[in-house]
Amino acid sequence: MEILFVIVGLAVGAGLTYLFIKRQLEQMEESHQDKVRRMREDLERDFELRIQTAVQGVQTERDRTIKQLKDDYEQRIATLQSQTGSTRAAAKPAATTTPTPLADPWDNRRNVAPAPTPSPAPAVEPVAAPAPEPAPSPEPAAAEPTPKPIAPVEPVVARPAIAQLTQAIYTGDSEVRAEVASELANHLMGAEAEQSLALLEKLAGDRLATVRVAALETLADAQIPDTIPVLEKALRDANPAVVRVASQGLLGMKGEAIAPEWIPDTLPSNGVTKAGE
Repeated sequence: MEILFVIVGLAVGAGLTYLFIKRQLEQMEESHQDKVRRMREDLERDFELRIQTAVQGVQTERDRTIKQLKDDYEQRIATLQSQTGSTRAAAKPAATTTPTPLADPWDNRRNVAPAPTPSPAPAVEPVAAPAPEPAPSPEPAAAEPTPKPIAPVEPVVARPAIAQLTQAIYTGDSEVRAEVASELANHLMGAEAEQSLALLEKLAGDRLATVRVAALETLADAQIPDTIPVLEKALRDANPAVVRVASQGLLGMKGEAIAPEWIPDTLPSNGVTKAGE
């Protein structure tokens, strides 16, 4: 029985504790909501005050600007009017004409002495005009110089840029690559020399003999010592025309024949390039 009372007491205590805690939570929530409401009202009042202050500042600045514009406009109008008045006054001359006297109809003309009769003017004898002087003979006109013949102006040929030539070496047309090899001879001087030599070295190893020959001919004509390794490498080419061009180029720079003048049409394969190419 005592245990039952204890259990009932615990249950009642737990219920009261729950109610007490619930009441405290409700009070805390009400307090929090009230605090949030006050903060929101303060923020709204502060926001409205700032808005009013900003609006008043803008209105004051606008009124000041309008007043300045109005004063400036009135000042300009007054200046313009004063200038216009002075200009008109200067343009209008002062009238200083003397009034003409009126004739008196009751004037006694009989007492006025008659005007003297004018005497006849003496006759003027004609004067002989002098004989006209003979007109001077016109001087012979100076002979005009013969115009010099104008030398014909050679047309300026626009050469492709090195960037365009760099792109053209990758085309599949062998004739275009051969033309690029010949055109690079015009770019072997100045800032484009190093890049042009690199492109010619690449074309000297092309898969077609016609392109290799064109590149080696450009290098042989240039006579640049830095291209000797490229020409020496071409001596091992399987195509006779390639070897002949490389030999002639090295002959001009080294002073001695690197390969014989006569080369057979077919050479044994040397593992570098096929003879059919």
